[in-house]
Amino acid sequence: MQGSYEIKTKKGVIKVVVNIENNKIEWIRIEGDFFIYPEDAVWKAENELKGLEVNEDLIKNKIREIFKNVEFVGSSIEDFENVIMNAIKEAGK
Repeated sequence: MQGSYEIKTKKGVIKVVVNIENNKIEWIRIEGDFFIYPEDAVWKAENELKGLEVNEDLIKNKIREIFKNVEFVGSSIEDFENVIMNAIKEAGK
């Protein structure tokens, strides 16, 4: 099942599209006009979230781990948690 969600942050938009199969993240796409450094943290998040069981604590812990050394401009880890979890909820989980 596919879900998507988008939020406006102080300095841009974060949009997530996710596909859930068998209660796991089959694939996820994170896009928008947000600014983070290093930029490859988005690619890392997409790859490391793939295959995770749909469990809010597990997913939020993984997001915090991936983004712990990321510099955010106008957004936050919480913004990414919010948009990812809401996209998963939109997918019916």
